[in-house]
Amino acid sequence: MSVKQRQAAHRSKTILRLNALRECGWLFPRLVMVRQNPFDSARTPGHLHLLKAISSSDTAAFEAEIGAREDAKVIISIENLFSDQPDQILRILGTYFQDWKVSLIAILRPQLDWLQSRYVENVLSGFNTSPDYFRTHVHRMLKSGALDYEGRLAHLQTILGAGKVTALAFGEPLVQRFLEILEIPQTNPALAGEIHANRREKGAFLIEANRRLNILTDVFGQIRTFGAGK
Repeated sequence: MSVKQRQAAHRSKTILRLNALRECGWLFPRLVMVRQNPFDSARTPGHLHLLKAISSSDTAAFEAEIGAREDAKVIISIENLFSDQPDQILRILGTYFQDWKVSLIAILRPQLDWLQSRYVENVLSGFNTSPDYFRTHVHRMLKSGALDYEGRLAHLQTILGAGKVTALAFGEPLVQRFLEILEIPQTNPALAGEIHANRREKGAFLIEANRRLNILTDVFGQIRTFGAGK
C-alpha cells in the first residue's frame, strides 16, 4: 500500500468514527481541526486552530458548525492544552466557554514515559528541532510544573471553569474507556479496538544524531540571519 493509499484509508476511518459520534449525539467539530505537528500525517488532527480562532475573535466557522447541531454535545480535543498553552490563552478559552457546562478529560502517561515521548518529538518532529540534552529537557519540564499532574489539572479546572475533571491512564483499551466516560455505546467495538494510543519509540542513536544535527541547523540559521542583517 502506498503512502497516499494509507493516508486515504486513515481519513476514511476517521470519517467513520466522527459519523459514529454524531449518531450518538456528539459533535467533533471538523472546520477548526489542524495537526499540532504538520509533519505527522498519521495523527488525527485536533482543535489547536480553535484556540487561534477564539483569540482573534474569528469563530464564525466553529459557531456555524455547532449551530447546525444545537442539540449535540461537543468534544474539543487540544493535545497541548495540558502543558504548553500560557494562562493568557487558557483564560480566553475559559471566557469563551463560560456559559457552557464544561467537563475536562485528561489522558495521562506516567511522567517518565511522557518525558521520553515528548523529548523524542521535540528532537525529531521537524518543526521544533530541539538541540537540548534529555537532562535539560527534564529540568525544564520540572520547572514548568508539567509533571505535577494533580496540580496542573486543578489549575486547568479553575481557569477553564470545568465542573468535572476525569483522568485516564494512558494505554489500551483507551478508546473503549473514553467512550464509557462519555456514556457512548460501543456500536462498533471492532473499529474502537483498531485505534491505538500514540507511541513514539526511536533508537537512541537516531535521537542523538538528530539532536546534533539540530545544533548545526541552529548555528547555520544564525549565520544566515547575521549575513542578511549585514
